[in-house]
Amino acid sequence: MAKIIGVSEDSITYWENERSYPQVQYYKKIIDFLGYNPFEFEIKTWGDKLRHYRYINGLTQKALGQLTGIDPSTINSWENYKSEPIGKKVKKFEEFLNQTSKYS
Repeated sequence: MAKIIGVSEDSITYWENERSYPQVQYYKKIIDFLGYNPFEFEIKTWGDKLRHYRYINGLTQKALGQLTGIDPSTINSWENYKSEPIGKKVKKFEEFLNQTSKYS
């Protein structure tokens, strides 16, 4: 499993024993390896929707920002309930989600 995900065997042991947790960039590989999503998500807000999308695709806020053209600090604000998307940013993100078939 460690080799497939691209981490050390110690990392897997730490995750299994809850001594540490995987970084988001490994989430997609973990989901693919297990064949299901072991991460729990509450999807009530835009921020929740963003976090869910990022996690199942193994994306950092910076990586999602690069894909969508939305500043990572804006994504952070949405995920932490400091602000909500309006106008063009809502449309831009919805268009992005519609173009990606893996979002569910």
